[in-house]
Amino acid sequence: MGNLALTSSASSQSLSFDFALSSRNLAEVASYLGPINPGSGEWAKILVTDVTSDSQSVNPGSLFVALPGITHHGATFARDAIKSGAVAIVTDKAGDAIVTDRSIPIITVSRPEVDLGHLAHWFYDNPMSKLYAAGITGTNGKTTTTTLLYEMWQEAGVTAGLIGTIATRMPGVEIPAIRTTPTADSIARSSAPQISAKTTSIFMGRWSDISRQNLDFFRMSLPRRRLLILTTPMEQDSLPPLRSLSRLSR
Repeated sequence: MGNLALTSSASSQSLSFDFALSSRNLAEVASYLGPINPGSGEWAKILVTDVTSDSQSVNPGSLFVALPGITHHGATFARDAIKSGAVAIVTDKAGDAIVTDRSIPIITVSRPEVDLGHLAHWFYDNPMSKLYAAGITGTNGKTTTTTLLYEMWQEAGVTAGLIGTIATRMPGVEIPAIRTTPTADSIARSSAPQISAKTTSIFMGRWSDISRQNLDFFRMSLPRRRLLILTTPMEQDSLPPLRSLSRLSR
């Protein structure tokens, strides 16, 4: 377990909050991913403290998930992840062929881009399943709508949180966003401290352009009430299949 160092929106100082993150051993991670047989039982001795698909966000104890990309495969950055302290890598067969440093375990799955969100959500003890959530997207107005709803709910006495394109917010705390479009693992990681902060509802801006994959993750990871808000009419090529949208209402 470890604490997150967050930044107070009021004082802009580095503060220590008791937001404990999950930790699991690598054998548990491998078991969650499927019928993988860890060698010699050694994987049970390897402690995983974080899950990330960003090699620049790897810390000692991280599980690095190397995803296929449009121009580069994430496995290209495996050496950087290992130098930063990654204790294992999850990737596909193509990624496994790229990794030359075999000093840490490599778990090969068929589609790591699909497994990532579910793995991270499980790893952090299913934080979003404890929240009422609204995903907000559209061509314009995402940040404005998300912020207005967040402030309105706070004024109404509801302890709300926000994961947006500018920052992640919770009562008295603001963490600047690294990317305008969060990945599934960063959403799970950002949701975990919301639970410790007693947040009951959360607003998420953009939601990765509501791709089919993230809509399915949004639906499957939130057994409690959820809402998808489109702020403006969207271009046809940016809309997900109607089937994906309709699944959210189930």
